[in-house]
Amino acid sequence: MKIFYCLALLAFGQAEIITGRKCTGENYKFEKEVLVTGYDSPYQLAIDPATNTLFFSYSIQTLGEGFKSVYLDLKTKHHEEIPVNGGGFAHAVDVNNNIVYIGSTESGISKFDYQTKKAVPLDITKEGIWQMFYKDGLYFTTYPKENAYVYKDGVVKKIEEFDGTRALTLGVDNHHNIFFSNSSGLFVYKKDDEVILQAGDHIVNAFTSDSQGNLFFSTPFGLYSVDSKLKIKEILEENNIYGMAIEGENTIIYATKDNVIRLKLSSECSLSINDIQK
Repeated sequence: MKIFYCLALLAFGQAEIITGRKCTGENYKFEKEVLVTGYDSPYQLAIDPATNTLFFSYSIQTLGEGFKSVYLDLKTKHHEEIPVNGGGFAHAVDVNNNIVYIGSTESGISKFDYQTKKAVPLDITKEGIWQMFYKDGLYFTTYPKENAYVYKDGVVKKIEEFDGTRALTLGVDNHHNIFFSNSSGLFVYKKDDEVILQAGDHIVNAFTSDSQGNLFFSTPFGLYSVDSKLKIKEILEENNIYGMAIEGENTIIYATKDNVIRLKLSSECSLSINDIQK
């Protein structure tokens, strides 16, 4: 698993605050703020808006230790590791029911307990988890088999539309079209047409959505949004990105080699993130 991960991502350095372009045409402007640094390869970002908490995992350098999960208070910037059986890796948030899920590459799925700041194992699956996404149910992919499942109403079901198709990362839009990626590129299962189409050759390392259910994804080389017509728009071109999450209407949080960064449209901008197309 680490071999695949390292092939997709490279080393990176980042200044504390960077000003990008202005807001008109090709000259829009972003402001960047480093929220936390020192975690190697921060990955699998997810935000719990009810508590303003970011969850992410990072790579342990000691041979054989794998990954650990971290929570970061976005207001105070306090951050701590989360004890997870088998090591924490993937994260997803059920906003309606205030449940934070943590997936382990070794031992299935747990739930984060805010009182104890620990992960409580759930009887959902025993398979190793690569990525999770919540949309009217907990979608997750497994590694090394790269199968896709959804957990809903206490039942785990394999996504039948993906039978015979590998999925490493996935995201679901407001019309329940399912975008997914594997080593062959980016694909979309169009629910109305019941067909799988290739959507690009992007190497996707994360899918996420905003509070309105709009879909976004990141690659090692940029951040992207997906509109209601399934058109992909590039938001930011930058090397060595590890993942992303949406904090607010005009705010993205994304990860680089050893930094977690807040990316916000400057106060001069009247556009929203979804309006931007490079």
